Amino acid sequence: MKWPVSFAITLSAAIALSGCAASKADYPTLSIRDFERQQGSFEAPEGSAALTPAPLPLEKMARVAALRQNIASAHQTFMGEVPSARNAVRGAAGTSVGNDRWSAAQVALSSLESRRSLAAVVLSDLDLMFVDTTLAFEERDAVANAREYATLLIREEDEILAELRGALSQ
Repeated sequence: MKWPVSFAITLSAAIALSGCAASKADYPTLSIRDFERQQGSFEAPEGSAALTPAPLPLEKMARVAALRQNIASAHQTFMGEVPSARNAVRGAAGTSVGNDRWSAAQVALSSLESRRSLAAVVLSDLDLMFVDTTLAFEERDAVANAREYATLLIREEDEILAELRGALSQ
């Protein structure tokens, strides 16, 4: 019974391999053709006007203003909690993990981190809006300025969090 199966497999392989022995004239060459060797660049006709982006629509301007206000509000809330977090971290200095003061400092840091995440959400909305305005070829200066403002505020928050984490770990 093995002989017919192996014969069928050998015959099938021989038939399949015979297709590989076809003449080269049936297929085009894969070498580079003359028109593929051409080089150069196209130049814009003289006197053509430079493209300028479309003005940012009013609804997007209003959205940027609202996001800017949201980030300022989130930052103000963060900064309002910083003094109590600093006091909790100072009170936990020198204590061991599991101590009540250490736990209170961890809760204060966690609260600050959640406040920072609110600002990060606004920054991500501004990032998306920046991409959308870029793809729509609209003026994006207002969005870029709001992103820069948000980045500065978040950087300040990150520095405060790093300072407090460092003070707690000592």
